[in-house]
Amino acid sequence: MNKISIENAINKKNYLFVDVRTPNEYLDGTIPNAINVPIFNNEERALIGYMYTKVSKWQAKEKGLEIASTKLYDIYKTIRSASANFKGVVIFCWRGGMRSGSIVTILNLMGLGNVYQLEGGYKGYRRFILKEFDRWKSNIRFIVLRGNTGVGKTLLLDQLAENNLPVLNLERLANHRGSVFGSIGLDKQPTQKNFEAFIYDTVMPVQNKLIFIESESGKIGSLFVPTFITEKIVNGIHVHVTCNQEIRIQRLLDEYLNAEKHQSINNIFNVLPLLKKYISNTTYATLYEYLANKDFKNAAALLLEQYYDPPINKYLQSDFITQRKSPQKIFACLSASEFRRFRTFP
Repeated sequence: MNKISIENAINKKNYLFVDVRTPNEYLDGTIPNAINVPIFNNEERALIGYMYTKVSKWQAKEKGLEIASTKLYDIYKTIRSASANFKGVVIFCWRGGMRSGSIVTILNLMGLGNVYQLEGGYKGYRRFILKEFDRWKSNIRFIVLRGNTGVGKTLLLDQLAENNLPVLNLERLANHRGSVFGSIGLDKQPTQKNFEAFIYDTVMPVQNKLIFIESESGKIGSLFVPTFITEKIVNGIHVHVTCNQEIRIQRLLDEYLNAEKHQSINNIFNVLPLLKKYISNTTYATLYEYLANKDFKNAAALLLEQYYDPPINKYLQSDFITQRKSPQKIFACLSASEFRRFRTFP
């Protein structure tokens, strides 16, 4: 059987990754861009697992063979069709065992070229990227965009990426803006495992370069930022981005009141009670009144003043900032081209 190591597999160009685990296993975490072609559905997998531990290993294997045998032709056709424009296929299950091994054997017998079984399966992949995170503690370097909400840090990251500069946009990978309102207008966040896989895929090609990143706390929505990143953010080259208040207010309105405006307003009211522990009762009542009267401009201004800005301003005035040795620069609405100078930073 053709087997391939994790490191060799992820460095293959134009290879299709196929996860043959159950839909629930796939949703919990998989290799980025892998497709799911399950041998067993969730219920079948649970039944086989029960039989394996409570009845008999042999009976469990026989039940697995019975179920899988009726699906093998459809699995073959699905993978053959999906891999038509790829140079090869990497099949994986949980530990690189019977599920992936059986599919690789069948695909090879059918003459589908360059088919490999991933050594260690998804469990091995997870172990590999966490080990890489540990290694990156010593060689990852960040240029950290810092500043108040609405100054355009995310827009700058987008412009920098468009200019082919290394960027790690954690909020985009987490599908969350990092505040009480961070999920409005966005789909469900990825799982923690998939979030970490996205980070690995983004950083791996640029790990030896200075990487632009937005300053983040240790948590974005429900997801935790890996410790090595938060530590590197603290010790990175910090750039303070600024712009005037009117632009910041308009950006908030553009961000949260999108094309589906009425749905956005409903979502804002749904999460509004979460603000009560961050702002006074008087401020909350005023904010609610602004929103109820559709006075969104004043609502945005109040949010900036009473919710978004105080913790950031407190940080910027702290001894940590005023005494730090890293370069502290202030720019107003920089373009991506102006950031090119940072290519030469030590």
